[in-house]
Amino acid sequence: MLTRESTRDENQTSSNSDSEFSSTKRFSETTHDYDSGNGVLHRFLRDRRVQGCPRMKNIFAFGIACPVALDLGEVKLLDQPDIFSWDNKYAGAYVLLSRRALLNKDSNFEQYKQAAENFMCKILPNSPSSSTQYTQGGLMYKLPQSNLQYVTAITFLLTTYAKYMKSTKHTFTCGNSVIVPDALISVSKQQVDYILGENPIKMSYMVGFGQSFPKRIHHRASSLPSHALLSKPLGCNGGFQSFYSQNPNPNVLTGAIVGGPNQSDGYPDQRDDYSHSEPATYINAAFVGPLAYFAAGRSA
Repeated sequence: MLTRESTRDENQTSSNSDSEFSSTKRFSETTHDYDSGNGVLHRFLRDRRVQGCPRMKNIFAFGIACPVALDLGEVKLLDQPDIFSWDNKYAGAYVLLSRRALLNKDSNFEQYKQAAENFMCKILPNSPSSSTQYTQGGLMYKLPQSNLQYVTAITFLLTTYAKYMKSTKHTFTCGNSVIVPDALISVSKQQVDYILGENPIKMSYMVGFGQSFPKRIHHRASSLPSHALLSKPLGCNGGFQSFYSQNPNPNVLTGAIVGGPNQSDGYPDQRDDYSHSEPATYINAAFVGPLAYFAAGRSA
């Protein structure tokens, strides 16, 4: 979480006190080296040398809090995202607050509606302001580590905002293009279909769903044999034999969604390739919304 701290000491003059922000403000963010490269701030600072911080590619590695000086333009960059994830919630907040502007006609929330639509313009593939890559197979591609977390989260926002638009017969523009609700739904449906098996390698990235799905996911309980089948308990290092085995996991973690394919639509299905084979609740959780939308019979 970002926290704002004053950089003004007690003896400093207040020559810029009439400004909402001074030329620089101190911000700090603490994270860990679990998912290197996540978040707008993280990506922005990843290769930047910050005084007083270790010279690391990931400057927040292992929970080290690094104070960072950002100017106003850089602050503005952070709250105009093209991503939605566990550590960057701006886009989700904009979509949620935009409901008041669209459904309740509350002009006090108009700025959030505009921010939500700016976000949509950065996601849609044919938008002149799009900053989102798509694979040859049509998958939204944001970052190499656990990319499906961004796909499911953004897809949730697409369907949610499209519902608001449909309820109010609302449209918006991306440059000279008029965006209708079905444009958002179409992209959302494409992502859902891709995850569930309509992709170049015909792989469902939801474990247990479809004819072909990941068999060697990076998940301890799924990859270790049942205690009931073992002649003796596993020792501290006893799981590595199963970890490095090429056999499918003995326990099928039905419903789990893994990190997903690489930028070339490939998926090696290797247990030690955690960037692609590890499931996570923050991948599944956001997927519930789009699935519920389409299961209810709605379509583009």
